[in-house]
Amino acid sequence: MNIIITGASSGIGKATYELLKKEHNVIGISRNGPDIKLDLSITENIKNLANLVNTQLDILINNVGIAYVKSLEKSEISEIEEQISINLKSAILVTKVLLEKINQNGLIINIGSIASKFGFDNWSVYSATKFGIGGFSHSLRKELSKKGIRVCLVMPGAVWTPIWEKNGFKKTQDMLTPEDIAMVIKHIINMPNYVNIDEIVITHVKRAY
Repeated sequence: MNIIITGASSGIGKATYELLKKEHNVIGISRNGPDIKLDLSITENIKNLANLVNTQLDILINNVGIAYVKSLEKSEISEIEEQISINLKSAILVTKVLLEKINQNGLIINIGSIASKFGFDNWSVYSATKFGIGGFSHSLRKELSKKGIRVCLVMPGAVWTPIWEKNGFKKTQDMLTPEDIAMVIKHIINMPNYVNIDEIVITHVKRAY
């Protein structure tokens, strides 16, 4: 299968890229590659993406994301705009640009978050973008089901990725690993093409929500 993953240079994206690459043709996109180096916060870059992808696609995984963990009051406007641009707008625009390349019976996986379902202190902007990913996924599923294209929303709980480290957190024993989520994504793509997993929440057994 031909697969594109955004945000493929770290965290969930990197783990998924490395796992799926063993069996499929996978193109990883991020500012740092590994295959296409592209800043997806810039609209003009996304507009050009169709010209950089020279194959039909079976699966698109919208994964790229960032977070500034702070209250709205203390957030800089630039930080708010960056989270909206990367977490939400890029997923919508990448999907729009690549939609004509996705095969019938294809699959779009949008990586949301437990913050797509619940709000948390100091995660207000991040949560807003992930709620947006949820709404986008639900509506897009209805639009594309007529073409046989499935849309799945994956909502991980706390996963130890660079997002946490960059915001000053320490790893705890009740956090998942990127590899855990990659294995779930592999399971989703291996389902028969008539089976749509609308959404899935993945959490650590010791961290209930």
